[in-house]
Amino acid sequence: MLDRRSADRPPSTKVLFSAVASEYLAARRASKLGRNNDIETAESRLNLFVELIGDHPVDTYTATDLQAFIEFLKFWPSNAKDRPDHLSARDIVDSNRDLRSKPLARKTLEEGYLAVVKSAC
Repeated sequence: MLDRRSADRPPSTKVLFSAVASEYLAARRASKLGRNNDIETAESRLNLFVELIGDHPVDTYTATDLQAFIEFLKFWPSNAKDRPDHLSARDIVDSNRDLRSKPLARKTLEEGYLAVVKSAC
């Protein structure tokens, strides 16, 4: 599988995913008062997508990008304590390929991680 961060993409004049994600999070924050853990969770999941798949113009992502994200998340530890801060997301995934740490539940993957990426676009 190709590294989706550097995969060839068609030219685009659209904004980067990170800009759209920032606007999406700002809109969610504006509709809430005070600190909201759901928004912070969404932000960390969007940042994970960018770290693993890359920050590209929004109209250049394909189903292959989402599939690659799913492939990474199959090895993403469900418990935050199993994700050391000093490791990159790719290093965390690589260190859990043996599934020594319990991975995400399918529902969390679909309704949490994938849903927020789709919502931000």
